[in-house]
Amino acid sequence: MNLESKEELRNLALLRNVCLEQARQAYLAGNDALSKELTLKGQLYNMQIKSAQDKAKEAASQYRNLLLGEAQGFVQENLDRPIDLRGLHASEAIHVLNYELSNIKRNIRSIGRRLEITILVGPGVGNLTRGGARTPPRLSGAVEQYLFEHGFRCTQTQPGVLSVMIY
Repeated sequence: MNLESKEELRNLALLRNVCLEQARQAYLAGNDALSKELTLKGQLYNMQIKSAQDKAKEAASQYRNLLLGEAQGFVQENLDRPIDLRGLHASEAIHVLNYELSNIKRNIRSIGRRLEITILVGPGVGNLTRGGARTPPRLSGAVEQYLFEHGFRCTQTQPGVLSVMIY
């Protein structure tokens, strides 16, 4: 509700209260006709207040829906990108993966749907590990183990690329 609307509502409420107080005074003085007229005037101000409040509620609702739509668009844009863990050590990758998956799960709950996430872990040949190509890659194994331990089902769509469905 903007400042002008609040000011308008405050003024209408003051006018209504004045009318109703004057109506009460007129009634106590025995002037029933004036009392009835001022009461009707107070009720008219009350209807105007209700109308202004309804307009303000509608405007606030539209604004919230607009913000929610923008937020969902932002969330959707951020959910469509893959989680890139290439080049990270296993411990660093697990930390990044934990952070990203927590955010994604929270955002998916807010929009109420499921989503397939792509996780890039690298080529998977182990060339950068100690011992060269003879050593199995640690990153993909650590990531797959983390996903399994935390209840995520993953599939390897191609070497170095994991796909995870999040609900």
